[in-house]
Amino acid sequence: MDTKQHPVVLYKNQDFLVVEKPAGMLMHGIRGKEAIEETVASWLVEHYSQAKIVGDDKENRPGIVHRLDKDTSGVVVVALNQDTFIFFKKLFQAHEVKKEYRALVWGRVKEDRGVITLPIGLHNGSTKRTTHIRLGGPSDRQTRMVKEAITEYRVAARFVVPDTNPNEHFRGESLTLLSVFPKTGRTHQIRVHFASLNHPVLHDPLYGGKKRFEESKKLGSVRQFLHARAIEFVSQNGERIRVESPLPSDLEEVLAQLKREQVVHP
Repeated sequence: MDTKQHPVVLYKNQDFLVVEKPAGMLMHGIRGKEAIEETVASWLVEHYSQAKIVGDDKENRPGIVHRLDKDTSGVVVVALNQDTFIFFKKLFQAHEVKKEYRALVWGRVKEDRGVITLPIGLHNGSTKRTTHIRLGGPSDRQTRMVKEAITEYRVAARFVVPDTNPNEHFRGESLTLLSVFPKTGRTHQIRVHFASLNHPVLHDPLYGGKKRFEESKKLGSVRQFLHARAIEFVSQNGERIRVESPLPSDLEEVLAQLKREQVVHP
């Protein structure tokens, strides 16, 4: 994975940009820590200096309306003025932004379509999220910040690891390519929801389990198979805008290692 890649502008006007974030790049720096690498926020300020005074936290997250995980690639909206920032913030809060992701998960997802409605909370003393909600128990087992989380999905294709794969221990293993439509925006939502169904995202070091993480590497995977494929919304002037990002080459290369079993939805 090339962490020296830069965001690519897919759409722009005087009020906002839709950019393609490369995998390996943080959306913004960490408060109180000196920046040592480029982030989407630092790139934005360098190339669009007006964004420097935009946002709820202008010093640390200028122009940032919503976020993607560091190792998730794909489309993200950034605001160039405060009025537009507020407009998009309200749009996301009202769930009026349609987002589509592509995810490759372990196992054969049986249903062609589905909805996951498990609430997500945060383990005490950890950054790890969970759907296993424990309230009022021993302090080290409590879950806090529990919030509603809704994820719709549709199977795009099903794959198996071919018999020619050099690792005989997971030849014939099934994987499923999904189009995923999160209706809420919880941290790690897609990763947590599919891990809860025992279909973790390929190469997910936090929720996928050590064994599957190591197996992912043998398929040529270098990061979690999660890509923000498209975003759609109605802009301030009433124009419906949809911006798409093709699957990056590193993820295409992973699919090329697999045997396509069935195409369900393109």
